[in-house]
Amino acid sequence: MTTLEDLVAEVLGVSPVSVTDDLSPRTEGSWTSLRHVQLMSAARRAYGVTLAPREMRSIRSVGDLRALLRAHGVDA
Repeated sequence: MTTLEDLVAEVLGVSPVSVTDDLSPRTEGSWTSLRHVQLMSAARRAYGVTLAPREMRSIRSVGDLRALLRAHGVDA
C-alpha cells in the first residue's frame, strides 16, 4: 500500500521526505486548487474511501487529510 506521504508527494511533485502533517497550500506552492482535487481523487482511489464534497473542501493540510482518512477507518 502506498503511504500517504508517497501519495501526496506524487500528486504535488515534491519529495516524500518533505511531506509532513504541516504541509499545506500555504506552505507548498504546487498545492493548487487543481492539485487539491487530484489529491482528493488519488486518496479516494488509493484508500477505497468515499469522501463527501464538504469533507474534501475542509482539508487544509496533510494532517487534515490524515485525520479525515482515519475517521473513515484508514490508518494513514
